[in-house]
Amino acid sequence: MEKINFNYFCDNFDFYVKEALNNKIFIYPTDTIYGIGSIVNKSNIERIYDIKKRDKNKPFSIVAPNIDWIKENFITSNDFEEKFNFFLENNHGITVILSKKNNLFLPDIGVNNKVGVRILKNNFQNFVTKLNQAFITTSANISNTDYIEDEKYFEEKFEKNVDYILIHNYKKSVESRIIDFTDNYKILR
Repeated sequence: MEKINFNYFCDNFDFYVKEALNNKIFIYPTDTIYGIGSIVNKSNIERIYDIKKRDKNKPFSIVAPNIDWIKENFITSNDFEEKFNFFLENNHGITVILSKKNNLFLPDIGVNNKVGVRILKNNFQNFVTKLNQAFITTSANISNTDYIEDEKYFEEKFEKNVDYILIHNYKKSVESRIIDFTDNYKILR
C-alpha cells in the first residue's frame, strides 16, 4: 500500500491509469465520502467484496467516464442529461439508478439489470474520464461498520489489501443522493 498526495496523483494521471489497468485497488476522495474501487472486472469485484467483508448480494455502483458513455450504455430518456445535470448541480453528489441497455454489459455489476452510476464533482472524475471505462465505487469502510474518514483508519483496515490511498484534505462525509432514473426520477435518499 502506498499513500499518495491527491494533487500528485492528479499531476500523474498517465502513470495511475496504467496502474488502474493493471487491476490496482484505490482508496480515493469523491465529492461525498472516500471510496474504494478499481476498474470493473470479476477479479477486482471479488477482491473488493473481500476487502470490505461485504455481502455479495449488495451491488456496487460505478463512476462513469462521462455523460455520453452513460447514454450509450444505459436506458435514458430524452431529457436525461438535463435532469441529471440539474440534480448534479443542486446536490453535494448523486448516484443515479439506471437500467443497462444490454444485460451482458458489466455483467457482475448491479442487480436486476440496474446499476448505480455516478459522475463525480472532483478531480477523480478526470481520472475516470481518462480511463474511459467504468470504475467501481463504494464507501471506504468495512461493511456494517460506521464510516470513518480518517487516514489512519484506512491504513489500519486496508493496508494489506489496497494498492493506493489518495490523501486529500477535502472533508465532506455525506453520502450521495440516490435518484432512481428507471422510475421517473424518484429520489430514494
